[in-house]
Amino acid sequence: MDAQTRACDGGCRHRPLRACLLGLMLVALGVAQAHPLPRCAAGECSGFDWQPLGMGLYAAIRREPAGLLEHANSLVIVSDRDVIVVDAQMTPRASRQLIRAIRSVTRLPVRYVINTHWHDDHVFGSAAYARAYPGVSFISSAETRADLASRGADNRRQFVAALPDEMSLLRHHLEQGTALDWRDLSKAGPPLDAATRQSYYSDLAQARSYLAEQARTPVVLPDTLVQSRLVLVRGAREIQVLRIGHAHTRGDVAVWLPRERVLATGDALSAIVPMAAPDADLREWRAILARLAALDARLIIPGHGPLQRDGSLFARTQNLFDAVLS
Repeated sequence: MDAQTRACDGGCRHRPLRACLLGLMLVALGVAQAHPLPRCAAGECSGFDWQPLGMGLYAAIRREPAGLLEHANSLVIVSDRDVIVVDAQMTPRASRQLIRAIRSVTRLPVRYVINTHWHDDHVFGSAAYARAYPGVSFISSAETRADLASRGADNRRQFVAALPDEMSLLRHHLEQGTALDWRDLSKAGPPLDAATRQSYYSDLAQARSYLAEQARTPVVLPDTLVQSRLVLVRGAREIQVLRIGHAHTRGDVAVWLPRERVLATGDALSAIVPMAAPDADLREWRAILARLAALDARLIIPGHGPLQRDGSLFARTQNLFDAVLS
């Protein structure tokens, strides 16, 4: 079983491994696209590619191999007066790394961080922005705020409680040179290939970072809510925060820059694996993808995986959902 087949959704990253069944079913259909794997050592397998998009726009594309734990991609929008960031990362440490990249291109403050949904791999690093930029506001849908305050807190407790045993399981398989058998986690799977080994090292590194900071990291609740559409104007640039409907979660938002034709989707679109959280509505999600594809974006920053320069990922994901729903 390769790294792509083991990838899980943002929700099941924060539940025991046995809860990842729907994500695995989707990947097994073979439509997801994995990004290139970095070189990983036992203690370090992270970072991001800082990709200038022109006109004060930057994409921070994560480099973790596809696995159980991956930070979110971010879109960074620099104007003449402030900075807007779409999505934080899974840990404050990872978000601090991105903040350093932002400060390398501008001294302007981050004014808004947009949370596309409530899963920790997109929001837990928000605390780093709150500390670095007093007065920063956090934008989300009302549903995301409510879920972050309730389900998010419970999910985090379960995740923290389960994580040490799951880390031990991964270390065992690394020592034995075997992959996980997703049909029965008490058994050994096939021999580890290089990609699988890298993803296990990456999962362990991200898990250690999460556990090291979670006790002292508060949950940052959004203070600016999107009902249908919120428009931020910066000079000639219009930034539309769109409440897109019930896709990956019931409160998903996307960010659309119509002049530049740049779209950040959160986990409504992922280039590693369709992020099928347990509360996802696949039929509505299928329709949402069609509406987002109709925007005809020039550049697309998905929730995870490489930058997209055409609509082919929309088509592949829609075909996948057609197969699941048929």
